Amino acid sequence: MSKKFARSMAQNGNRTSMVDTICLALSSAESGVIMTTNEQGEPFGGWLLKHTGRDDWIGTLAKQAKSDPRFRAATTPDELRKRLQEAGAEGDHFEALDDAEVEWLSE
Repeated sequence: MSKKFARSMAQNGNRTSMVDTICLALSSAESGVIMTTNEQGEPFGGWLLKHTGRDDWIGTLAKQAKSDPRFRAATTPDELRKRLQEAGAEGDHFEALDDAEVEWLSE
């Protein structure tokens, strides 16, 4: 979602629902558009690094990202997905990444 659109929605007293956000993300992905920030202007990698204290799969993913010297705050979900594939990660890692991406987009 563009910052301009999000600002317009906020000024009109509207907030997008999680479903709207997910649909927008899916349509953006299908069209080849990569979302680099969420509605708050926060990059995915930076958002993920804030969640190292969580006691769930997203927290585990965040801890692994933090310990990886190649991980950057500007890393997109697709970049991380590609790195997980290259490392031979299992399904749980991809599910955690999918959950993290949905949560990041909804904030």
